[in-house]
Amino acid sequence: MAHGHMIPMIDMVKLFASRGPITRARDSGHEIGLSIIDFPPKGSSLPDNIVRFDQLTTPDLIPKFIGTLELLQQPTESILQELHPNCIISDMFLPWTADSAAKFGIPRLVFYGTSCISQRVSVQMGLHTPYEKVSSDFDTFFVPNIPHQLMFVRTQVAQFALKAEGNEWSNLLRLTREVMEKCLIASRSSNPIMWIITRIITTFTPAQLHEIVVGLEASGQDFIWVVRRGKNQEDWLPQGFEERIKGRGLIIRGWAPQVMILDHPSIGAFMTLEFDS
Repeated sequence: MAHGHMIPMIDMVKLFASRGPITRARDSGHEIGLSIIDFPPKGSSLPDNIVRFDQLTTPDLIPKFIGTLELLQQPTESILQELHPNCIISDMFLPWTADSAAKFGIPRLVFYGTSCISQRVSVQMGLHTPYEKVSSDFDTFFVPNIPHQLMFVRTQVAQFALKAEGNEWSNLLRLTREVMEKCLIASRSSNPIMWIITRIITTFTPAQLHEIVVGLEASGQDFIWVVRRGKNQEDWLPQGFEERIKGRGLIIRGWAPQVMILDHPSIGAFMTLEFDS
């Protein structure tokens, strides 16, 4: 329901399949396949045409989308009761799967799409709330139990964490090789390239996108920038910009092979969004 979550989950499925258990299970007479659940499910306040996060057009749809995910618990448990799986692997935005796993007595693994350090910081923030131990929004504090000292001020903490009261969210909080060549990575190994994504969940205003354009052009930095396809009229893009940055910059509209690109040694920086930051 969000590309940044679906693609890694599918990659994990492919990894499991490459180890042979699915083939062996099928050879043993077990039925392996897909169980489909309607989305949005019955009782949802979402419009019927909304099936992915990037289809949300107004801020008021975000809590409706998150709330709709909770309605998947009952149909999911019906599938669990029928199939009797040995394990559940679920996404971080489906916390109710912990209750479902406990109900049927099976282990549960959770996929977190954030980096290890981001997850570590989130957990320690939730456990120790160091931002509550400073007297103003601009006093600095350190996150405990981190190998390196990470210093923050309270205004850098997400609002949902500051307002949370001990709930689960506060506490636990690839195209092809040809595309790679078009992304100018294959031919540029000496200059570090910045990888920028502004297309996943957040809807950027034309003014915000224009400021990124101005900064990129003035910086002289090599870059690859992924933007949404068809979400606006691109009034934010100055005339002739793509011609002026040809040879050092590329704009990709739509999907791009992120894992493949980030794995290339030419990538020197990664700029993206932090959910609800």
